[in-house]
Amino acid sequence: MALVKERVVSWGASPSPDVAGYKVYYKKGGSPTYSDPSVSVGKNLSITLPSGLTGAIAWYGDYTLGISCVDTVGNESDMSYGSSFFDFVAPDAPGLVLIG
Repeated sequence: MALVKERVVSWGASPSPDVAGYKVYYKKGGSPTYSDPSVSVGKNLSITLPSGLTGAIAWYGDYTLGISCVDTVGNESDMSYGSSFFDFVAPDAPGLVLIG
């Protein structure tokens, strides 16, 4: 299995007293909406990419992350956005190794 360099994404806490957790939405080439893929991260204020996302994520390109907070009854805030170029695709392995 190839090794890709991970990146940590962090954000500031919501000042609302009833925050139950945060959700991280992601989308390539535009701002995410509530129907785009997301991951709940509890009350953590950061996520390590790509390992913090479920499934195998092979990102290469410009992505926008949207962070929302969810309160104790399930209401979800507006998103705060951040964009970056991500490269979570390892290069191909070298050719045959010859030992002489």
